[in-house]
Amino acid sequence: MQLNLTFVATLRVNPHIHTRHRVVRTGNLLIEGPFSIKPPPAIDDYGWLEAELRLSHWRADGVIESIAIYVDDSTNREEAFLPPMIRSATWNNKSDDIRRALAGDLAWPNVNVSLSYVGAAEGEVDAIVRGIQVCLARVPFVPVGLVADRSLPDLPPEPRGRLAVYTRNGLQAVEVELWTRGTDAALNEAILDGLDSLRSFVRPIDTAGWRESYRFPITRTDILNFDWWDYLNSPGT
Repeated sequence: MQLNLTFVATLRVNPHIHTRHRVVRTGNLLIEGPFSIKPPPAIDDYGWLEAELRLSHWRADGVIESIAIYVDDSTNREEAFLPPMIRSATWNNKSDDIRRALAGDLAWPNVNVSLSYVGAAEGEVDAIVRGIQVCLARVPFVPVGLVADRSLPDLPPEPRGRLAVYTRNGLQAVEVELWTRGTDAALNEAILDGLDSLRSFVRPIDTAGWRESYRFPITRTDILNFDWWDYLNSPGT
C-alpha cells in the first residue's frame, strides 16, 4: 500500500515585521545623516549646509554614534557664509526599540540628534579634520582583486566595533569603513580620538525650524519599498 502524505505548514508572520524593518532603516539613515541641513528662514532664507566630515562608530555594546561637521555649501554664495555646525546622533539599536517595534508600539527609532555651532572651537575642529584627512591619504587598504565568492582578506578584527569616516575637500570625497585594524591602526585611532574631541564641543541648540534633507523618503511609511527598473521601460518611451 502506498501512502501519499501531505504536510501543511502554517507560517506565523508578525504583522509588525515591516514596522521593525522601517525603524531599523530610519535609524540607520539618521545615523548616516542628511544630505543637507537648512536653517530656519529667520536665520537664512536661502542657504544650506552639507557634510565636510562624518565619523561613525558601531560600538560592541550596540550603541551607534556619528558626529559630523556641516559647512555652508549654498550655490553662488561668496560671503556671509553660514557658520559651521556639529551634528551629533546616537542610537542604542540593541535597546528595547526592536522589541517595541515588533510589538507595534514603536514606529520611529529613539535616535538622539542634536545640532551645535562650532563657534570658538573652529581652530581645534580644523586640526581634527586635517589630521583625519592626512590619515586617509595613506589609508591601509588591502588589494584583493576581483572577489566573486565573498572571501575576505586575512586581517585582525577591530575589537571596539566598526568604524567609518567620510570627508571631502571640495574637489575630492573619500568614504572608508573599517571592520579591522590592519597593519596600520592610525586611522582607527584618529576616528575614535576625533569622536571624543568633537563630542566635547557639542552644545545643543534649539532646533525649532531647522530641517534636514535626505536622498531617501525617511518619513514615509513605505520606506522599505524599492523602485525597480527593468532596463526596457523608461518614462516617456
